[in-house]
Amino acid sequence: MLAAARGSVQPQHALLRESLAVVMHAARQTRRVGVNLNQAVAALHSGEPPPQLQWYAESAARTVEKLDDLADELRQRLP
Repeated sequence: MLAAARGSVQPQHALLRESLAVVMHAARQTRRVGVNLNQAVAALHSGEPPPQLQWYAESAARTVEKLDDLADELRQRLP
């Protein structure tokens, strides 16, 4: 805790912190894809969305879940 107060980061945690930042950025970007998919579905205003749109939505959801799991794993490894 004292090292954190001084602003010094232990070398073994520097890579984990950097990895966590990258994963969190990727998760934000992926959520934006999901928002765009929601907007596309709303714009269709038809009964059944095209099959590929469903696939994209499911893919985005899986990706966000994997990124969230990875971010949680990295957080647990940090002090």
